[in-house]
Order: sequence, then structure tokens, then C-alpha cells
Amino acid sequence: MKTTTIRRGEMKSEHPCNDGWQFTCIADCKSLLLHIYDADLKEIEQIDMTPYRVSGQVYSVKIAGLNMHNKCYRFEADGRFISDGYERGIFPFREWNRKAEKEELYFRPVETDMDQDIFPRIPQQDVIAYQLHVRGFTKHASAKVKHAGTFLGITEKIRHFQNLGVNQIILMPAYEFDEIDEKTGKLNYWGFSNNARYFIPKAAFSDENPEEEFAELVRKLHAKGIELIMQFYFPPRTNAFLIGECLSYWHQAYHVDGFWLIGEQIPESYLITNPLLTDAKLYFEQAEVLNDASNIVNRNVVLTNTGFLKDIRRYLKSDADTLQPFTYQMRNHPKPMYALNYISNFNEFSLRDLVSYDFKHNEENNELNRDGNSNNYSWNCGEEGPSKKQGIVKLRRQQMCNALAMLLLAQGTPMILSGDEWGQTRYGNNNPYCQDNEISWLNWKYDRTGKAVLDFIKQLIEFRKAHPILHMKEPVRLMDYRACSYPDLSYHGDQAWYPQFQENVRHIGMLYCGKYARTADRKEDASLYLAFNMHWEDKTFGLPALPKGRKWQCVIDPAGQAQETYEERFTIRGRSFIVLMG
Repeated sequence: MKTTTIRRGEMKSEHPCNDGWQFTCIADCKSLLLHIYDADLKEIEQIDMTPYRVSGQVYSVKIAGLNMHNKCYRFEADGRFISDGYERGIFPFREWNRKAEKEELYFRPVETDMDQDIFPRIPQQDVIAYQLHVRGFTKHASAKVKHAGTFLGITEKIRHFQNLGVNQIILMPAYEFDEIDEKTGKLNYWGFSNNARYFIPKAAFSDENPEEEFAELVRKLHAKGIELIMQFYFPPRTNAFLIGECLSYWHQAYHVDGFWLIGEQIPESYLITNPLLTDAKLYFEQAEVLNDASNIVNRNVVLTNTGFLKDIRRYLKSDADTLQPFTYQMRNHPKPMYALNYISNFNEFSLRDLVSYDFKHNEENNELNRDGNSNNYSWNCGEEGPSKKQGIVKLRRQQMCNALAMLLLAQGTPMILSGDEWGQTRYGNNNPYCQDNEISWLNWKYDRTGKAVLDFIKQLIEFRKAHPILHMKEPVRLMDYRACSYPDLSYHGDQAWYPQFQENVRHIGMLYCGKYARTADRKEDASLYLAFNMHWEDKTFGLPALPKGRKWQCVIDPAGQAQETYEERFTIRGRSFIVLMG
């Protein structure tokens, strides 16, 4: 049986009316009971709603003289308690992954102190996002936190975010969901559930008080200039009003900065015109309505760019005919929106696995390795899984650096998967939805390769922040619209100004002219030349001349191949890149 809640105008599942309280529910059932409890969860009212069917599956009853202050309610359909999605203040009380014979509940009026909190309001073009799972982020013993696997555990790691340079955290589902699937009995570690309480922070992600501990996480992140985005999954036929009110509630009550909406029937047009959400960041996976820019009222709309992952991974592994898709993704900026770019995700290979496995290895999920994506566009660099061969280890490290450079030097908003900053492995599992163990937990101990990758990603993030030409507010035009003798972005091949996009070509030079961007102190940005060579052989690049008195200098070179001077032509190694500054 599937249920959802409806509203009419400003009406929700429970709301005050002139002389009492109105309750409305939609349910496919033969009998429907409404239970009302006091603050001690003692039942004070039980109403049979079956006679109060309005039409079809809609039931609505008004209880005169009722005041819901310090009270809560639940619906029972055909002998089974169901969630209407709107419940607040009534929390399930159980340990993670422990299904009690009888659900234990407690009630607490929701009170969050956000009066002194200030939204960071980071311009989207300046965002560097970091995705994590609340439990998995600090559950491993190597995290060395007092509050492992909780909201407070994340607050203990805020210094890590600062040192890394990210300024936006994306939480996988952190609202109340059933982590045990009723049909299969398997663990739902990720939290994308058809049965959720959308207005309640997940109790198992807290020590004692989920709403206050979640609010504390937001406050402490904001105090350090870091935004918080929440992922929400809404199954098909979820009422649009519930979705809108849910997001508005978290935005106002907890100061959540924005939302990543997952589901097949997300009401994009309703959400982007909702006046309560015009300053919230909205991340959509599918948004056909957004093709019409005139519909967009919210200027913080972001499209999650799944095409980036595919095109970048194919170019990284040296596939043929990938140069044009690669250059497109590097400049992609779907005005008036933004693109969220990523090379790894919770349901894809991690960065290290991307360069270590040709095939998925999901055997631990007990589905005969049939689950998960089979098209990963990965390359194991010559050996499947872990390797001690120094040549393979070195190549994998370079490939991870190549991938991170493509992510952090592209125009769209970059998102880093937690653990990728030091090359965390998930042992080839690209779909660990049921893995509450070291496959999914972040291991804060890393090897020499991990240390090198961590140092490099910090360098890249700092470099990106220092050069606004790499993350402009407006899309690049590939034109000299300022009459400065250089277009904002130009491409170059073996000779300057002559790019080669043939099927067998895998190297390209990209020149960003600094005259089109201003740094924080309002000075003209430097010009940058990005040289990528994903061929397995060394390739020669043509280098444009700079204005008199300037010269090219190498500023990023993870492969250690920098030259003292750069003239009209230069060569870089196969499967490597460098960045030159004018």
C-alpha cells in the first residue's frame, strides 16, 4: 500500500482551523485510524477516519476543541502504522540497523535556535562541493572522533573541510528513513526510501537530540563559511505541496542552504517559483521545464551534470573521438543555471577504483554481481584491483591527478566524493547501497599515494579559488568580445590557434585570457594555458605568444616535467597535463 499527503491551498495533513484541528490523509486502505498522543506518548484520542472519506482515497476529519500544542499524531491503515510525511516532533528511538519488535517512539517539540545564524550565501560559481554520508564519514575508528557516525561527528571534522578548501557539504539522506527494507530485510544504507518522515532529522545519526544536533551542525558549518545541502528522494506520486513545504521547513527552521532533489516526478516549475525558496539552492537531476529560461525565478538552480562523468572518464582512459565532448564539458555552463560536475558519486566507482578496476565487483551485495552500473568507463592501468607494481602505482596516481584537474579546472561547480581527496577504495563496489562497513566507511588512514593526491587536490582548489577565469559567472563565448586580441577561451593543437578535433587526437591546449575576469582585489586575472594529453605517447603543443614583457611559466605539474622556459612549441608526456600562467 502506498500513501501520500495532499493539501488544498494552505491545508496540510494536520492544521489548525477556527475551532479545532483538521486532519487529512490519502490512503489505499479499508480502515483508517487517527491516534493522537500527549507529550508522554499517552494516547488521548483515537478517531476512526473510515466514515470520513472525502472522495476516492482521501480522508479528512475535523476535531472540534482540540489544541495540538505538545501533542503528536499517527495514522494506522489496516492495522499498520503509516507515515504521512508531515510528522514532526515524534521520533523513532532505536539504534542504527536495529529493528525492534514494536517501534519505540519519543516526542519532543521541535525547537531550533537559529536566530544568530547567518547564511553564507556563496555565489554558485565559487562553490566547491563535497558529498558525504553522515554515518560513513566518521564511523571508522581511524576518524578518531567522540561522536562517531553522527551529525556531531561531522562538526568534529570541520577543520578538514577548511584545510581541503571546500565550502559546501552535500549530505546524503539525513532525514528519518527506514534503513531496513521490509520486503527483503536488507539494509538501506544510503537512505533513499519510499517510507520516510521528511520533516525529522534521522535519530540514528544523533546521540540524544537529533533536531538540536543537526541544527548545531548547520550553525558550526555556517560559522566557518560552509554551506549545507541536503539530498531528498521523493518517490513517484509524492504530492507537490508536501515537497514544497518540506524544503521550506528545512530552509527556514534549520537554515539548510539548498537541496538536491532525486525522483522521477519532482515538480521543478513549482519549486523554482516558490517564494519561500527563491534564495535556496536547488539541485535537479532532471529538469525539462528549465529548458525555458523565462520560467526560472530562482537564480540558484543547478543541474547535476551526469554527462560530465561519462565524457571525462572516456577521455581519461584514452578512448577515441572524445576530444570534442571533453572540451564541451570543460566549458559547460547552462545559463542562467549552473552545472554540478563530478567524476565519482555514491552510486559509481570512487576515484581510485576508477583507475584500478575494469569491471564492477559487487559480490558483497549478494546479488550475484548483477546490480550496479556495468558501464563505468574505467581502466585499471594494466592490472585488476590492488597492485604493488611501481609502474602501475605511479600511473594510477597520475591518472587520479589528471581526473581531479579536469574536475577542478572546469567551469561548472565541482563536487568531490568523500574519500576521493586521498584515493579511498571501495574494492571495486560501485553500488554499496547495503554496505555498512569498511566498503562504505571513510578510512582516514591513507598511503603514500593518498598523501600525494591529498596534497595535489589542495593545490588545485587553492589555484581555482585564486583564478576567477576558471569559474566565471557567465558562460565563456569563445569570442574576443572585449577587443583585446584574445577570445575568452581558445583552443590550440600542434600549432597555436589550430586545434585538432579528429577522432584519433587526444591532446588539446586551452587558453583562458585573464582580461575577462577580475580577482578579489579587482585586478585583471592572469592568462592560463591548460595542456592535456591523454594519449599514451608524448605530444607537442603550439603555444600562443603573450603581450610584450610577459612569458609563460609552469605553475601546476604533477608529473614533474616542467621546463625553465616555454616558447612557441613544447612537448609533454603521455597521459599527463600541465598548467602554464602568463
